[in-house]
Amino acid sequence: MNIFDLDLQEVDDYIPILADHLKIGYKQELGEYKIFIPKDFGKGIINCVNFPNGIGLYIFNVKFREPLKLRIRHKNHSLIRFLYMLKGTLGTQLDSGPKKHIKALQHFTIAPIPGSTQEIFLREKEEVVFCYIEVDRKKYKDYCDFDFDLIEPRLQQLFDDVEARREVFLSGTYGINVYTILEEILDNPLTGFPRINYLGGKSLTALSQMILNYQIMETPENFRHGKKEYLAVQRASTYIRNNLHQLKNIKGIAQESGVNPNKLQQGFQKFKGKSINSYIHDIRMKKAMQLLLKGEDTVIIISEKIGLKSRSYFAKSFKEQYGLSPKEVLQGFKNKEEET
Repeated sequence: MNIFDLDLQEVDDYIPILADHLKIGYKQELGEYKIFIPKDFGKGIINCVNFPNGIGLYIFNVKFREPLKLRIRHKNHSLIRFLYMLKGTLGTQLDSGPKKHIKALQHFTIAPIPGSTQEIFLREKEEVVFCYIEVDRKKYKDYCDFDFDLIEPRLQQLFDDVEARREVFLSGTYGINVYTILEEILDNPLTGFPRINYLGGKSLTALSQMILNYQIMETPENFRHGKKEYLAVQRASTYIRNNLHQLKNIKGIAQESGVNPNKLQQGFQKFKGKSINSYIHDIRMKKAMQLLLKGEDTVIIISEKIGLKSRSYFAKSFKEQYGLSPKEVLQGFKNKEEET
C-alpha cells in the first residue's frame, strides 16, 4: 500500500505536497492546481482550487494500481470538509476512530479537532470519483458580513466553531440537487478566467445544498424510493460519456446499465429532467466545446470524436446550443494564441 502523509501549512499546499510524494510535476493556472496521475501509479486527475471567501474545491477522478492511503493533517484547525462520492467506494476515518466506508450517493461532513488526522483509503484498480468542498470557517465568517448568532443553532454550532473545539464526523445520503451541481462542475468545458469564476459560483451553490443537507439530516425522498433506478441512470451516464464516438442505441445503453429501456427512459426523465437522446445531445455539445477550446483538432475530427458523422448537423446543433459555430470557437482560440 502506498501511504502519503500530507502535513499542510496552507490550503494551497495540498497539490504540491502530493505531487512531491508522487515525484511528478503539477500544473497551476489562475489558482487551480492539477495533478495528472502517471501510468506507474494508475490514471486520472486531481483538481484543487481555493477561493478568497474560504471555500476550496477538491476533485478526484482517479484509479490507482495499488491501494493508497492519504493521511491529511492541517495546521489550519478551522476547516470543515463536505465529502461527496459520485462513483466507486473509499474508506475514511479520523485518527484511531472507526473506519467508515462511503459509496456512490453518500457523503460525510468532517470537521477535525486540532492535531487530528483524517485518513482516506482508496482501493487498487477501482475507478473513483469524489469531491469535497472545504470551508475555512475563519475566512468564511469574515466573508459573510453578518452576525453568526443570527443563524440557525445547528448551523451556528458547525460554522461558528472557528477554534475546532467540537469534532464532527457524520455520514448521510445526498440528493439529486447536489449530484446535479457536482456533475455540472465536472462537465464544464470552460478554461482560464471564465472557468475559475464558474467553479467559484458553482462551489457556493454546492455549499448551500450541502448546508441544507446538514441542517435537515434526512435522506432525500427521491433516493429513499428510487436508489436502484438512480444508480442505473448513473451507470448509463458514465457509459454515454465514455463512448460518445461509438455509442450504442438506447436498447444497448439500457443493457449496459442493467435495466430495460422503458425503465431507463423513466429514470432519465425523473433524475435528469430530459430524455436519453436529449442527454446524449447535451453531452456531445459539451464535449465538443471542450475539444474546440483545446484547439488541437479540426472540426471534422471533433465531429467524429463525439459520434456525429454529419458535419453540417454538428455545426447546426452546436450553433443552436452556444450561439457560435464550431469554426468561430476554433478561430477565436487560434486568434487568442497568436495574440499571446
